[in-house]
Parts: sequence; C-alpha cells; structure tokens
Amino acid sequence: MCTTAHQYGVKVIVDVVANHTTPSKSSVASELKNLAGGLYHTSSSSSDNRYNMTQRDLQGLPDCNTHNKNYQNVILNYLKKCVSDGADGFRFDAAKHIELPSDNSSYASDFWPTVLDNGSTFQYGEVLQSTDDHYTDYSKLMHVTASTLGGTVRTYFRENCNNISATSFIANNSGGVKSDRLVTWVESHDTYANEEEVQYPSLSSFWLSNDEIRRGWALIGARKGASSLFFNRPADSQETTDEDLDGNVRWGNNKIGDAGDDNWNHPEVVAINKFRNAMWGESEKLENINSNKQIIMITRGTRGAVIINNSDDEVVLNNQSTNLADGSYTDKVNGVSFTASGGKLSGTVGAKKFAVIYDESIKPTYPTEAPTTAPPATEVTLKAAKSAIKVGDTTALIVTVTNASGDTTYSSSNSAVAKITSATANGCAVKGLKAGKAAITAVNNGVSTQVSITVSKKANPMTVKTKTITARAKKKTSFTKAKAFTISKAQGAVNFKKASGDKRITVSKTGKITVKSGLKKGKTYNFKVKVTAAGNVQYNPLTKTVIVKVKVK
Repeated sequence: MCTTAHQYGVKVIVDVVANHTTPSKSSVASELKNLAGGLYHTSSSSSDNRYNMTQRDLQGLPDCNTHNKNYQNVILNYLKKCVSDGADGFRFDAAKHIELPSDNSSYASDFWPTVLDNGSTFQYGEVLQSTDDHYTDYSKLMHVTASTLGGTVRTYFRENCNNISATSFIANNSGGVKSDRLVTWVESHDTYANEEEVQYPSLSSFWLSNDEIRRGWALIGARKGASSLFFNRPADSQETTDEDLDGNVRWGNNKIGDAGDDNWNHPEVVAINKFRNAMWGESEKLENINSNKQIIMITRGTRGAVIINNSDDEVVLNNQSTNLADGSYTDKVNGVSFTASGGKLSGTVGAKKFAVIYDESIKPTYPTEAPTTAPPATEVTLKAAKSAIKVGDTTALIVTVTNASGDTTYSSSNSAVAKITSATANGCAVKGLKAGKAAITAVNNGVSTQVSITVSKKANPMTVKTKTITARAKKKTSFTKAKAFTISKAQGAVNFKKASGDKRITVSKTGKITVKSGLKKGKTYNFKVKVTAAGNVQYNPLTKTVIVKVKVK
C-alpha cells in the first residue's frame, strides 16, 4: 500500500494508540499483559489534575504504564517497523494524556523523547488547545492540533457571523505555538461524532454542509505553515438539524472498509490543494475586504490569493488593494477572470463561493524532508551466542555497535560489558532472538542505547554415525532408525531420504529401513542416505549424506 501511495506522491500517516487499551483486557495480547514492569498504571487518588490526566484511566480505557521502559520499547519497535514498511509519519491518539519530561518529577517520564526517535518525517499528537494542558510543551516535541481554530472556522461558516474578523483566525491559529508546528482542520472524526453537543456549534460539526466544509477548507488550506487535515465523511451522510437527529440519516454508510463521500476530491478542494503547494514558502496576509467581515482574502506573497465570500450576495471587486503582481488571472474554480494592475485587483466572486487565483509559471522550491528526530543507530550483525540471547545477559553482545554518526556506543571489547535490558524480535518480547532483523536495548556505563540488528543463525551441530545391519536373503526384513543411525546434537526435526543404492532397499522419511527378499547371500550392499536436520530460530538447517551397509545372510 505504501509503495503504491508513494508512486502518486501520497504519504502515509499511521494512527497510534499508545495511551490506553480496550477495557476488555481479555482481548489484550498475553505478551503485553505479562510485560515485565507491568502494562498498566496503578491509579490512585490525587488532587493534581495533571496527574489525573496522565496517570489514570481515560473514560474507562485502561491507562498504559508509559513509564515502563519495556512498554516504551514495545511502542518504539512498532513505530520503527511501520517506518521500515513505508510509513512516513504518525498521529498519536490522546497524546496529552501521556506525561512529559517537564511534568512534576513524581510522575514525569521520557516516554515521548524515546518513542519519537523512530526515523519518521512527520509526527503530531492529539493535544487540543486549552489553557491548562501544557500545549506549548508538547509542541516542542511534536506537531499539535489547532482545535480552537477549527471551532472558530465552523462557527464562522455555519452561523454566517458578522462579528468574526480575519484577524480572529490569525489569533486562534497558534495558542502560543508557531504555525509550522500546528495541525489544522475544519472538522475531525470527534467533532463530526459529537451528537450530544449539538447546541455548541464550535464543538460539533455534523451540521456543516459539504459546501460549508469546502469554504472552511479554503480558509485553512490556503494558509502558510500549518499542516491541514481533511476529514472524509461516510458516504450518503446528510446534514441534519437540532430537531432531526436520526442517526441513520446523519451517519450514512459508515461500515469499516466502505468508501466515504467524494467531498475530498471536489474541484474546489483540489484547487485549494494545488494553490497550497504552489504557494510553498510565500508570505501570508489575511484581511477583510472593505471591512466586510463576511469576505476574507488570503494573499500569499505577490503570486496568489484566495477570496472567500461567505455572504448571500455576489461580490464585485473594483480596484481592491492587493499585493499581487500585475497581470491577468483566471479563477481555478469558476473560470472567472481577475486583473491586477498598479496594486489594485478587480473581479467577481459568487455568493457562498470562493475564488482561487495565482501565477502558475513560477514553481516553488520544496525543502528536503528529514526525519523529525535523529535516525536510529546503524544496523549491525549480531552473531548468535553460545546460548539464547535474553534479557539480563552481560556477555552475549559480541559485536561493536555504532550510531549514525559513527560513534562507538558499546562493544564486546569494552571494559564494561553491555547489559541487555530488553530484546525483541518480530515485534514482541522473546527470550531468544529469532534470525532476521530485530532490536536490542542495552545499558553500558549507565547509558541506555537501542540498535537495530540482524541476527545470524549458528551452524547446525548435528552429527550422524551409521551401523552395519544384517538382513536375510530369502526374507523381507525391517530395521528401526536406531538400528542403523546414531544421531546427536541435531537442531530441529530430522528426516531421511535414500540417495542411491539397490532398489530392493528402501528408507522412509522417519529413518525406517526395509530390505526386501532376493538379495544375494554373503554379499554386503552399500547405499547412500541423506539425513537432514531442519534447524530452528537459533540454527541453520543441515543435510549430511552417509553410507549404510547391509550384510546378507
């Protein structure tokens, strides 16, 4: 999926729920429930609201023990696996319910610095704007959501407000956070599903029409800095009212896997998306035209503008002040002509419509994307030790491990041998690592370091010895495996296959030998048998060809 998406320039963000599990704990994987250090926080009463937000269950959803390094590594390894499979970034559900390093020392943790170091290029947390949730502190670690701005946008377009000016959208955009650290939206899955808050238009959005959503998208998508999300509603969902809350109408065809509605690829949405890309790096100016709060113009540098008419009447611009370069422009949505000359703009925007105009001849230079954090340590090869690698080992690490900058982190030659604190393979904690890519966290000289490794299997130590068996010339004779073979140190299931020799001598897969009658009395017959040990997570398979002798009486 990721490979195909990337072919079309589409990047994939994975939604991660690390704060809590289902309340049905019987459905939680046993390796998580039995995680060393505990999977869940032990809730206790506290008058500290911040403690209650980050350390206690969320509306009946059990709160995960995000202080536990073993749990942190489970999440980190999962994120790294997603990146290796093609994911470009992550959205962290209920992020503000997981503590920060800057929280009260009695419950602060390094969960976020640990798990965000996963090699992705874009990460944001569901941290809603408010006055008491450490909004700016989270923004120093990841992008955060501009929920207050979304509420203002929804109110503006639904209520046809005359008291919300363009400057209000500037003020509501930040909450004290730089715009390039924000994620904005007109609506989200939460605001769409807020049935019980129907009387509060800034909190719920199901009552917005698709037309209103598109005008809202023009207001946030045309702007500089923040990343914007477009929520895909279920197919056949319909606008409803306070008096008509028929869920079957509003929710539409919303089964998992069903395609949603087509509003996301409406020509108006497409025009805003292309405008946004074309205006990369350009400055931003928000203003009301002629002091009319129902008409907003967003100008990007001297190259383009989006003019939103939220009124019930057509708007004719005559010599409107503008920063646009002189020239003729065609509205990408409606095909209407606009002219900029000497700092003045002329053109027409229909009622409840918006115009998108810009110079397509100048191509923006996009910045090179880099991981949001330092890349993981360099992959190394770990040769299998004499015994299974497990948590607590201090001698199993027999390679030098370096980070991406080439600095040696730890090695078997260090005076203080690294101690393994967690070992994972295929996404779960195990006592012995399986061959293939995996990850180890080790502590050396008090420093905890995680590296991605490749585990090599050891050679299978199987030995095979044969014995001479005696058969009768005039009678069919069978021999058990033990009569002809001595097998020792075999790793994995052992099977047998005859390679060559007289056709009257057969060998079964389990090693049983059958000698038919008719062989010449007094003669010794030699035949070859392939003995194979299948191997296991620690050892490679091995096949040995041996000679078995049959003496005929």
